[in-house]
Amino acid sequence: MIGLGCGLTYGPCITIVTHWWKRRRGLALGVASSGSAIGGIFFPVALRNILPKLGFNWTLRIVGFILVFAFSIANLCLARRLPPRKAAGGFFGLRVFRNAAFAVYALSSFFTLFGAFNAGAFLTSSAVSYGLSSNIAFYFVAMHNGSSFFGAVAFGSLSDRLGTMNILIPTITAIGVITIVWPFCGTVPSLSVISVLYGFTLAAFGSLSLLPIAAMGGTEDLGRRMGIMNTVFGIGSLCGAPLGGLLVSTSLGYKAVGYFSGEFMPHCPPYGWFDSFLGGVIFLGTILLALARFLAAARIRAKF
Repeated sequence: MIGLGCGLTYGPCITIVTHWWKRRRGLALGVASSGSAIGGIFFPVALRNILPKLGFNWTLRIVGFILVFAFSIANLCLARRLPPRKAAGGFFGLRVFRNAAFAVYALSSFFTLFGAFNAGAFLTSSAVSYGLSSNIAFYFVAMHNGSSFFGAVAFGSLSDRLGTMNILIPTITAIGVITIVWPFCGTVPSLSVISVLYGFTLAAFGSLSLLPIAAMGGTEDLGRRMGIMNTVFGIGSLCGAPLGGLLVSTSLGYKAVGYFSGEFMPHCPPYGWFDSFLGGVIFLGTILLALARFLAAARIRAKF
C-alpha cells in the first residue's frame, strides 16, 4: 500500500512541475527532488532515536502524522497549468515505444536502476562486515542523502545549460565507477568519501531522469509517458535489490559474475564480485543512454 501511494502521488507532482517550467525545468525539478534528500537525512536519524523509546507502533504513527502534514501542504500548493486532454492511444498508450529514442531510453533506465541503488542499499551492511560499528555505519546513509541535496540542485541547473542527457551520461558513468570501487573501501574515511560521491552523482538521475521524456513529445500525454517510464524504473529497482542480496551472500563461486565488468583479481571478497556485476550493468545502461541521446538528437553538440 505504501508503494501504491507513493506511485500515485509522485507521478502527478513531477508532471505538474514540468508543465509550469520549460527554460529552467531542470533546476525546478532539482529543487523539487532535493526535498527527498532532506527526508532521507531526517527520517533515518529520527527513527533510530524514537524507536527504542516509543516502540514500533507509535514510531510509525508519528511518521504518518508528519507525512499527512507535509502532503497536506503540497496538495494545497499544487495547481495544474493546462486543462485535461484526452490523449490518443488508450489508457496504457504503449505505442509510445514506437519512438526509438523513448524505447532505448526506457531500456537504459532499466539496466541503470538494476544496479544503481544497490550501493546505497548495502552500504551500511558492507561497512559492518568490514568490522565498523553499526552506530558509525548507520550515518553513511545520511551522508549520501545529504550530498544528494546539493547534487539535485547543481545538476538540475547544469542540465538547463548543457542538456539533460548530456549531464546524465557522465554522471551515470560515475555511478558505475563508484559502485565498483565501493566494496574495496573498508575504512571510515574511504566509505565517507564514497557515500558523499555516490549521493551527489545519484541525485542527477533521481532529479533529471524524467526530463528527457518531456522533450520526446507534447504535453497532451506527458503524464502517461512519465507513468510508463516510472513503471520501468520500478521494475528495474525491484529486480536489482533481490539479486543484490543473493549475490552478497555468495562465495567466490560467482567469479564469472565479477568478471562481467572487467579487470578484477580472483581474490576479491564476495562484495567485490557482487558489486562488479552491478557496475557492469550500470555501464550497459550508460551505453544505451548514449544511443538514446543519439536517436533523439544526432548532433554531438546538441543540447538534449
